[in-house]
Formats: sequence, structure tokens, C-alpha cells
Amino acid sequence: VEEHEQELMALAPRGYEAQMYYAALRLYFAANPAVLNCKPVSVLKAMLRVAQTGLELGVTCDILPFGDQAQFSARAKGLAELAYSAGTRSLNYGVVREGDTLWDWCLGSEGYVHHKPARGNTGPISHFWAVARLGVTGQVIRVMDAEEVEARKRQYSKQWKTTALEEIPWYGVKTVVREVLGYVPKNARLAAALRYDVVDDSEQPPPDEAPPPPAEAATGAEAEVPF
Repeated sequence: VEEHEQELMALAPRGYEAQMYYAALRLYFAANPAVLNCKPVSVLKAMLRVAQTGLELGVTCDILPFGDQAQFSARAKGLAELAYSAGTRSLNYGVVREGDTLWDWCLGSEGYVHHKPARGNTGPISHFWAVARLGVTGQVIRVMDAEEVEARKRQYSKQWKTTALEEIPWYGVKTVVREVLGYVPKNARLAAALRYDVVDDSEQPPPDEAPPPPAEAATGAEAEVPF
């Protein structure tokens, strides 16, 4: 990565310094040693994507090990950050569980999502939702039930095909977030994040996401990254 500093900084936002990226990458290696098993050129490409999107490694994006290949992946909050910079007024999302205090939604010109989680509720997941507000009145709403997300996961995912959604709720969150971002204004950084954000190890990823896969794909250890 240091050998390609010129390319890195050509993509980075104004005001960023190369040393910031090198320090972030060293910290990321320490916390995610599975990435060290990836081919260096794939780590370089992933870091160029980090710079291109302007996201922060380990905070709003990740480098995921898929065998010996490292790939860039934005977190949901990273996509939200980029959406704001591109003109989206607000982006909210959530996980609905059976027994939550309030859950109601409606699509159409007067669409809305009303969700009040019950404190400490660990009931089964029933829905995932995301709402992007584009202006004073414009908005995009996407609601998916757990069965719909599960069907997509079984169809497209290789890393998470047999993992229960209860264990990976971020999979559904990222799915609905990417769905609504398909309809919002985009700048170059958001467009790049959506284009290069890895979903899984399928060749043609659907509009959803898998945050860091279990490091067992490379090392046998467990990995967990919040959304």
C-alpha cells in the first residue's frame, strides 16, 4: 500500500494524509489478522476503495477476507454517511422483533414507518426496515419481512447461507439500506461504495450485504463487526 501512495492519495478526500491510512490499516490488521492471509494486491485494491469512498477503515467500512482475496465492504452507517453527503436528508433503519412496543407501516404517497422497540426484547425477528428522506416531503421506504431476507440469503450468500438471521441481523439491515439507496441522489463516493461494496463471494452480488464474514473462512476464528 505504501508503494502506491500516489494512487491512494489521488483518490482520497482533500485533507487526508497517507499516514492516516497506513496507521488505520496496521490497527485493522491487529484486530482482524485473517486479512493478513490475503494476497497483498487484493489488500491494496481494497484500500484504494477505502480512499475512493472516503470512509474510515474499521469504523464505517471493512476489508473482508474471502479465502485469499481481500474485498472492500461498507457498513450500513458508512452508506448512511455517504448518502447524507450526497443530499439525502435522513436515513433511518431498524430491526423489528416480535413483541416490540409499536410496529406499523404503510406504503404510498402518505407512507410511514412507526417502530418502537421494546427495551431488552430478544424475540424473533419479524421485519427489517429503512426510510430515506430526500427533501421536505419526498421519501423512500423499504420493508422486508424475515422470510424475504432469508430467501435472498439462501439464494445468493455462500458465507451465510445456513446462518440464522437471529445471529446476523445486520444482514437484513444492510439489505434494506442498499434497497432504498438505489433510489436516492448519488455523488461519486456513494456511487463507488455501492458499486464496490461486497455482498458475499458470489460473482454477481444482489443489492444486499454481508458484513465481515466469519474469519473461519480463513483462520477458524470468529469475527464480529457492528452495523
